[in-house]
Amino acid sequence: MRAERILALAFTLSLPALAAGQVTHGQKPKLPPPYATNSSGNGPRGTKPPAGFLPTVPAGFRVNVYAASFKVPRWLTVAPNGDIFLADNGSGEIIVMRDPQHTGARRNGKFLSATRSVHSESRFTMTTSISAT
Repeated sequence: MRAERILALAFTLSLPALAAGQVTHGQKPKLPPPYATNSSGNGPRGTKPPAGFLPTVPAGFRVNVYAASFKVPRWLTVAPNGDIFLADNGSGEIIVMRDPQHTGARRNGKFLSATRSVHSESRFTMTTSISAT
């Protein structure tokens, strides 16, 4: 009985090694050259919620819209002091959002503005300004 279990476990653990992802018979896989085919084009479709829509939350909680109307929001991170940084690829800016009184209402400030994409490998010029609006 124990030998059967050990044999079954060994077979189960060796099974992924037997299942090859692509059989090439020692040759390089035949792939099309870069950009020769179109992308799949099945990305998400953005839809706007109905006017005044907010999620339903349990009693004792409240929900409000903290930020909206960005062009192409890409990356978001929260600093240790509670500031929220958002990289907006559409405008080429990094925006800092603050809520110093913790009321749920934000104050915007442009933290960084770039003339090229933040994710570009080439060099870009940038201007920085921290100004609450």
